[in-house]
Amino acid sequence: MGTVSEVKLAALLDLAEAGEVQVERWKRGTKNNADLTYQQMQLVIGNEADYKAKLALPAATAYAPVMNPAFVSRSGLDRNRIVRKQADNITNGYENYRASLAHAFETVDGETAKRYKESIDASAEVYSRKVAQNVLSFMGSREVGKGLVPIATLWLTGDTVVEGHLRGDDQVGLGGPLNVARLTPDMRSALKSALANRLMQSGKVLISADWNPTVMVAENDHINALIASLQNTAYVAFATGGVSHCDWVVIDGRKYLEIKVATP
Repeated sequence: MGTVSEVKLAALLDLAEAGEVQVERWKRGTKNNADLTYQQMQLVIGNEADYKAKLALPAATAYAPVMNPAFVSRSGLDRNRIVRKQADNITNGYENYRASLAHAFETVDGETAKRYKESIDASAEVYSRKVAQNVLSFMGSREVGKGLVPIATLWLTGDTVVEGHLRGDDQVGLGGPLNVARLTPDMRSALKSALANRLMQSGKVLISADWNPTVMVAENDHINALIASLQNTAYVAFATGGVSHCDWVVIDGRKYLEIKVATP
């Protein structure tokens, strides 16, 4: 048994905001699709029944746990009565919802969906921060280059182009990219797609959990189980902490995705 490929890919979590070019591209694309967005929103919430099932009920259900059980309002309403009142307001708000939607997408001064487009401009800073934290740190962009997730999927499917995308903080310990996917049938595309989705999801979970060790182990279990289900048996089965693994690790405070591939 021996390791034939090893790399540590750095999670670049210090990106404060997306680049100006990317933000402008998002704003332009979102505004250009304003008509389509309005049509889709009307299709999804096409009547009062849709509104109650898809918006009102989930919103009312989510609101209830927020209230302190001991809270009493100035008018003497206790927690249960406030929750019921809020639920009634949400449930009976379909006409207000329709009016607000129409107001946002109304043509004003000859411009379609002017207010909606203005709201896009106003939310650009929030978008920039969120996309930097939740997307660029893992996926990268045209401006900053490929991120950890696409690099990892290329590495584990044996695409040598990945060597040109390694960043300064990445550490190659041994060998190079290897295709660990099952060959018959060819599972390379399936592994690349599924692993990208899994890594993105686990990255967001770990950021929310502040890289809690227990959560990290659970996410590593998910990642390795996925790879093991699609891998070539010529390599040792992937498992968290095993001789073949794809694990999130923290080393001297830095976060990495550590990949090791071993043969029996």
